[in-house]
Amino acid sequence: MITDLLFATPVTEYDLDLSICNDAKKILLQEVEFDTYPLNYCTKDDLNIRPEFADVRECIEQASRHYALEVLKVDFDTLSLTGMWANVHKNNFGHCIHQHPNSFFSGVVYIDVPDDMKGGDLILVDPRQAKNMVYPNFIGESAISDRWMTYTPKTGKILLFPSWLEHGTNAYLSDSGSYRISMSFNYQLIKSDFGYGRF
Repeated sequence: MITDLLFATPVTEYDLDLSICNDAKKILLQEVEFDTYPLNYCTKDDLNIRPEFADVRECIEQASRHYALEVLKVDFDTLSLTGMWANVHKNNFGHCIHQHPNSFFSGVVYIDVPDDMKGGDLILVDPRQAKNMVYPNFIGESAISDRWMTYTPKTGKILLFPSWLEHGTNAYLSDSGSYRISMSFNYQLIKSDFGYGRF
């Protein structure tokens, strides 16, 4: 018997140096306007051009180059990092399911995830809508049967995925009241031969 798992959705995980995370955390916590945004603070999407985040950007570029060349088999020189922003979450806050339009692939860097965190997982929704025609009685969980998959954040992790993949987070809870800090980013195509895949 041979089983082919066709049309994969590549979600790839990389590691970031924890000292870089600590430096970024200090800068971001100084900028958060807690009085105005008590639950969730989102920065402007220009962190990729700010010199104080150059180390984070360099790590993102290294991971993204590998993801483009080795996972997607795409020429990295046809891509550009067009936006990077940070989210600082307080207790009981999450993100609704969404996509990143006009981008090719996206990612998230976990700058600080409290050890006592409950929830706050990244939720990735199965993009195969045709699968929803029927719902059999599944006898187990798997990437084939589940309607969504989750990734539990960890400080220093980078996750990359196609921008069309719907994603969000469930509510983040922490008894310590610590913040969950992440940075997200997008890559766009800057040139293409407008090919239509391999046929």
